[in-house]
Amino acid sequence: MPYLNTIPVPLCLFSGSACLMARPAVDIEFMPSTPDQMSAFHEARGFPAEMIDLLSKQCFITVRIHNTGKEIVWLDLEN
Repeated sequence: MPYLNTIPVPLCLFSGSACLMARPAVDIEFMPSTPDQMSAFHEARGFPAEMIDLLSKQCFITVRIHNTGKEIVWLDLEN
């Protein structure tokens, strides 16, 4: 049974752009968000200005994992 955490995936992050890494059965995409994007997201949802200021100083990365193979890929969080 294949496990996601056994697939060697080099970290590939580029400032301001997404990085797509293809593997035989899994596509992994890292998408960094800019401080302006995150501020707009939280402001639109009514977050207080103090919280938006704090969050704008953090790093946000969205990770997309897509199983492109025919087998089930398991992510074992204990490893």
